[in-house]
This record gives sequence, structure tokens and C-alpha cells, in this order.
Amino acid sequence: MSYTLFNPWFITGLTDADGCFSVSIIKVKTCRLGYSLRLDYAINLAIRDKNLILQIKKFFNFGNISYSKDRSSIKFTVTNFIDLGIIIKFFQKFPLLTSKRHDFNLFVTVYEMVGRKEHLTVFGLLRAIAITNNINFPVKPELLAKLVQAFGPLPKLLLPPVTILVRFLVIPSPWWIIGFICGEGSFSYNEMTSSKMNSGQLLRFGLRFEVSQLTKDIYLLYAISIFLGFGNINSDKKRVMSKLTSANLTFLQHILIPFLLAHPIPGFKGLQFQMWLQAVVVRLQCSALKTYTSEDSDKLARILSDLTKLRDK
Repeated sequence: MSYTLFNPWFITGLTDADGCFSVSIIKVKTCRLGYSLRLDYAINLAIRDKNLILQIKKFFNFGNISYSKDRSSIKFTVTNFIDLGIIIKFFQKFPLLTSKRHDFNLFVTVYEMVGRKEHLTVFGLLRAIAITNNINFPVKPELLAKLVQAFGPLPKLLLPPVTILVRFLVIPSPWWIIGFICGEGSFSYNEMTSSKMNSGQLLRFGLRFEVSQLTKDIYLLYAISIFLGFGNINSDKKRVMSKLTSANLTFLQHILIPFLLAHPIPGFKGLQFQMWLQAVVVRLQCSALKTYTSEDSDKLARILSDLTKLRDK
């Protein structure tokens, strides 16, 4: 692994955001039972982050690159059994923080079963399928019905408990946050009408930093907030999503921006940050002078229009 490309905690943070561990049951005529298992680790990103995915492949020095049918996304995937062993050791050394660690632990259990060839027996295959049903991509109902009909019911499992970190979670590295921001962070803005100033009624822009996550992992947002020392957390019950948000210019200027300049974000999100930073600079200059002009608003509008175009690519 090339630690000169990325700090390893960056890979963990990005995996917590956009990675997955999955087990597929595939039909194989040459297998005695007619079915086998395919395990894979993957990171899937929008095509605009093609270079980042290529760098991740270079970091591990193995794996495959594939594209979605419409070429709107690109994926780094590891399926080779020996390479997956290296992936497992990596995440045991640099562990996941989200609930994906539960999927990872189950994935490792199936991997070890395959290594012992237990999946080649009826009981072993059924147990592996039962475990797979508890990972983020369960077996499709139609296939599961065929397997149960052919081999019998799935065995009951006694799964190891998953520790709920909540108050005890400590972010292990600033680079984990950078990786997570690459997947779940955004640099955005909103429009609002300002109070009347010497140049008349002007359009002002509020600048925001956000990190989103499933509400079941909201404790992670609290941990990021504690690490950075700012931010408000809100939840959307319908979408089962939560957000860490800050639009406070003082915090953005003195905490977030120095943090991100010291730990540069790679890929598309890094470009987004650099453009958003230009808008923050304009706002800070206006705040220092305690005045906003139409020229300031026009400049902000141009920068944020470019930011929108960049985001929509």
C-alpha cells in the first residue's frame, strides 16, 4: 500500500461514507451444490471522481475499476480472495466507525468460512446465506426461496453483539474526517434578502458546511462536532437522515477553513471547497468593512453560480 498517496485513515473515512462489503450467492454449475459465494469490497463514486478512484486502486496496488452502464459512476472493487485478506487486515488496523463495522465483521466471518471451505457443505452454505442476510445487501427473496426449497431452512444465528459507541467515540485521525467529507460532506449556500444598506436592497448569500449521515449513526456527527468544536445537528425523520451544519462565519473562518487547508481534500470535493472558499473570502472582506455593495453581491453570485455548475457536472 502506498501511504504516500493517502493517509490510511482517509481510506477508512471514505469507506465509512461510500464503501461497502457484500456477499453474493452465484449459480456455478461446476460446484457440487450448484451455488458458490462471491465476496467483494467496493467504493462507488460519481464519474467526476474518476481520478480519485484510480488513486485508490494505486494505493492498494490491486483491485478492478468498472463503470455504471450510463458511465455516471465509477467503482473500485476487490474480489480476489488473497487481496480481500489484505483488505480485512487493513480495516482491522484502521477500523470503521459507522455501523458498517457490523457489516464488516459479518463479512469477515463469511470470508473465514470460505477459507475453511465450509461453504461447500449444505450446512455451511446455509449458514453463510443466513449471515449474508444480515449484511447491507441481503439475498433477493426469489433466490432465497429457491435456496430454501433446495437445501432447507436457514439456521438460526447467534450473532456477536455490536458495540454502540455513542458517547465513547473518539475520532482517531483528522484524515478520517477528510475521507468522510469526501463522501458525505458538502460546501453550499442559500440566498436571502438583506436588510437595507447604503447601496439599497441587496441579495446576500449565506454559506454553509454540511455533513450528512443516516440517523442511526448520528453519534458520529456528534463526534465530528466535538472534534471540530462547532456545528448544529438536525434530523429529518421522514428521510431518516441527520446533518451536521454550520453557517457561522467565525467558525468557518477560524476552525473549519484552517483545518481543511492543513488537511487538503482530494478529488471533486476538494475542488468544490476551493471554489466555496472564494465566496467565504468575499463575505469575510465585506464583514470586515461592515458594508456590502452591488459589486460584492455580483461577485458572490458569479462564484456561487460556478459552484452550482461544478456540483451539477
